[in-house]
Amino acid sequence: AHKVRSILAILGIFLGTLVLTAITHIGSAMVIQADQETQKLGPNLVQVRAGRIRFARTDTGTGTGSITTVTLADAEAVAAAVPQIERIAPYSAAARGIRAGATKTDSQAIGVTPEYQTVRALELVDGRFINAADERKLELSAVLGHPISRRLFGVEALAAKRIVGQNVFMADAQPTGAGGLAEKGPHRGGPRPDRQVPVPLRNFTRCLPNTDRLSRLLTNPEH
Repeated sequence: AHKVRSILAILGIFLGTLVLTAITHIGSAMVIQADQETQKLGPNLVQVRAGRIRFARTDTGTGTGSITTVTLADAEAVAAAVPQIERIAPYSAAARGIRAGATKTDSQAIGVTPEYQTVRALELVDGRFINAADERKLELSAVLGHPISRRLFGVEALAAKRIVGQNVFMADAQPTGAGGLAEKGPHRGGPRPDRQVPVPLRNFTRCLPNTDRLSRLLTNPEH
């Protein structure tokens, strides 16, 4: 009796169902993406920034800055005072160019402890990560981010796992490659692992920026 009304009603139900289904799929995709971003940062991760954050207007917008006042002794005190912390990985970072032969690229030198690999969920494609023995050595060991290894030594060397033992130059230091990191890709928050060159923390403060201040503390609290 009312064909047009019936057709419009059916069309409305169809479009409503389609929109609801689309919203559900978009929401699920956003949850998956958020989980992937979290896993890139590291499982169950808490970041503690050194100093206080100050906001200031700049020509390009609102900028932030921090005053670094935390030392390695402070990190050890936090680990001892908070039993809920399973692991703590203090680190200090500084932008440094890196060179192998005539090939150069930008990088972020980062002084770390062995726990940094587990806290940040870093995987290796060659060699090993920084260990406790490296901090007792006079020479500087380094682990290279994936794109840095590819840029300095080429795809063939990376595929053949020829990073270990390679000498690179960073500022006035000459680290020896101990390993290479797997690529993590872009992520939000914290330093970019793919552009990092982890070195032993105690040697970092002595050889590179000549400072004992930390950039951040990364912790894995209990679930």
